[in-house]
Parts: sequence; C-alpha cells; structure tokens
Amino acid sequence: MSEPTLPDILLVEDDELDVELFYRKLHKAGLANNVHVANNGLKALQMLEGNREPQPAQHCVLLVDINMPLLDGIEMLRQVRNSETWSELPAFMLTTSEHEPDLEDAHELGIEGYLLKDQLEDALQGRVSSLREHLNATA
Repeated sequence: MSEPTLPDILLVEDDELDVELFYRKLHKAGLANNVHVANNGLKALQMLEGNREPQPAQHCVLLVDINMPLLDGIEMLRQVRNSETWSELPAFMLTTSEHEPDLEDAHELGIEGYLLKDQLEDALQGRVSSLREHLNATA
C-alpha cells in the first residue's frame, strides 16, 4: 500500500525564527507536507477564504500560535469554528508553556492538541505517526 498523502499545513506564526525552526524540524522529521505561512490570524483567514495567496488545500491542518498581532490565535480559531466551510479543520495550538490560560479557551474551541515550541520535533513525529495510522485505516 502506498504512503497516504499528508495534508497541507497552514502555519500561523508571527515570529520568523519560529517559522524557520518549524521548517527545519519538519524536514528533520522526514515530512514533506506543503506548508503555507501566515504571520497573523487575519492573513490566515484571508488565505483560507481564497483572498490571499498562497492558498492551502481545502483540507489542511492548522498550526496556530496563540499570541500574534492583529488577530490572535484564539480569536482566529473562533472565527474558523464559526465558518461553515472551515469549522472541521484539525487545529493545533503552538505555545511556549503548558500553563497558558488561553489553552483552556483553545480546548473549548475543539483543538486537537497543543505543541510546545521547544519540543516541536518530538511532537511532530508523534502526531505524524498518528496521522499516518488514521489515514491508512481510512484508505
């Protein structure tokens, strides 16, 4: 059986160093996902709506930083969940701490989980293994 195609990733992160780190960790984890980057929640929503290039695939995975300018990750996710088109997209929050009060709000909005930025490589490996098993089971 062939390896299932992994979904596009929409990385919503305002820190350029964290974006570069994410690319390196993704590559090191052996993943070849298409990655689209928005540096704030407003740009991410515009990309999802097709009003800004590049546009991620319709069935992408959201990796969203909590603290960003213009529109933070919680409010962006709230708008995604209220959308008929995007409400079911799997979303993970990126954070620097397991104890952020915003994580409670994020869980109420139905996130799949959160990824600690300093443990990103291990988290990506674990999530990808789970995703691959899920895709193989449904193929």
